[in-house]
Amino acid sequence: METDLQSNIASILDNIDLTKKEQFDMVRDLLADSGEVSKGYLYYKARMIVDPEFKQRFYSHIRKYTENRMKNDPEFRKRMNKHVIEYQKRRYQNDEVYREKQKEISRGRYHANEEYRERKKEQALARYYKNKLEASNKAIAV
Repeated sequence: METDLQSNIASILDNIDLTKKEQFDMVRDLLADSGEVSKGYLYYKARMIVDPEFKQRFYSHIRKYTENRMKNDPEFRKRMNKHVIEYQKRRYQNDEVYREKQKEISRGRYHANEEYRERKKEQALARYYKNKLEASNKAIAV
């Protein structure tokens, strides 16, 4: 059904005989009939589909508002941080690579800098062979 909706919207946008207002009305009606968009958000969603510049301005406004509110409202900042953490948990819940990386971080074996990781591996190998050599020297001395 979603592909039908997307193809219908694409055909409306491709029709050069329609004005922006007519395109907007038709897209809004399609979205309303599909039931995928809530009534309050219908206008904005349809407008963003028809007018990409509006989409840029809309998201820019929301970003600025959120940043300003984060600076000035500690309660809002707490709620937003909580939402971000929950979002990241949901997003990465099934990501195997992310889980492996988190395991390495929790064990203290992972660092973002590749050179640092390589140097630590070399140091660990050097310690291993040094300890092995000392153990064999002690065994020979006894």
